[in-house]
Amino acid sequence: ENAALGERSGLWAAFLKQLTTSKMSRRRVVVFVHLFAGKRREGDMQEAVEHYAKRERLEMVAISLDTAIDPVMDLTDPKFVAEILALAEKGWIDAIGGGPPCSTWSRLRFDYH
Repeated sequence: ENAALGERSGLWAAFLKQLTTSKMSRRRVVVFVHLFAGKRREGDMQEAVEHYAKRERLEMVAISLDTAIDPVMDLTDPKFVAEILALAEKGWIDAIGGGPPCSTWSRLRFDYH
């Protein structure tokens, strides 16, 4: 079991618990991680992937990672990134998506004209 389970709380810990349960079952569960997600919003990447999974009748565990969602989800923190990499190395992550969202990274946020 992932050592981080005891160290983390909130959404990330809930994801780890759900992931562990899913991977221990006999059912095939697709795991999707959305990096640099920004705040959850209607039509975001996670929602689109979940919609696709539902349409295709796939079981899915998905999470959007960003400090805008939870400060624990800091992709500049080497320990947090190591947790994600460890899950990927175990084969527990099937797909990763991402890209800098306008809500937290775009220069347009600072264009006051």
